[in-house]
Amino acid sequence: MEHHKMAGPPVWRAAGLLAACLAAALLLRLPALSADGNSGVAEDGASDAETESNASGRADIQTPDGSYSLTGEVLDQLPPGSAQLGVLFQTGANSPTGLYTARREHAGCILWTAPSGNLYLQLSSGGYARACPEPE
Repeated sequence: MEHHKMAGPPVWRAAGLLAACLAAALLLRLPALSADGNSGVAEDGASDAETESNASGRADIQTPDGSYSLTGEVLDQLPPGSAQLGVLFQTGANSPTGLYTARREHAGCILWTAPSGNLYLQLSSGGYARACPEPE
């Protein structure tokens, strides 16, 4: 009996560690999972939430250089000469690069800039969603 008592706590500890690892993995993959499945993203990259966001006048993406709105256009490849800006953070988070998104499902996605001045959001489902500068 005492052998089983000694085995109990390490088993629970191992189960707790496994549960914590699974929870962390799920949280790290949350932006990718929500952009893939039933998040309301259409094949062209637009969604009901984007339409509502644009209708309310709120930008989809904020950078130190200005505000950008997603157009709904998705490209298979980035335009030549594009450069990576960094990872998007949800508005209100502490972004070291100053790159923010109003949409939770885009937090964690990589943002690219093209020579044209447009930005491209790398989608976890594949492709690059185009964002244009908002008029000032």
